[in-house]
Amino acid sequence: KLGDFVRCGYDLLDFYSYIYENEEGDYLYFRFYGLIVEIAEEEFWYPAETVYKVYCIDGHYRFFLEDEIILV
Repeated sequence: KLGDFVRCGYDLLDFYSYIYENEEGDYLYFRFYGLIVEIAEEEFWYPAETVYKVYCIDGHYRFFLEDEIILV
């Protein structure tokens, strides 16, 4: 819901970004933290998908799908 503090990451990998590993060797796809500021359920995004606008702690707004967000 609006105002929730979440951990986010993109499901698809970008060739121009780094992939970080933790101690267990798992990749850290969920590397952004922030607050949900808007929830868009409109069809021009993805049909039957909820898109969240997140204000990340680095000062940038980013958009994530529902399965790319974990509640902290």
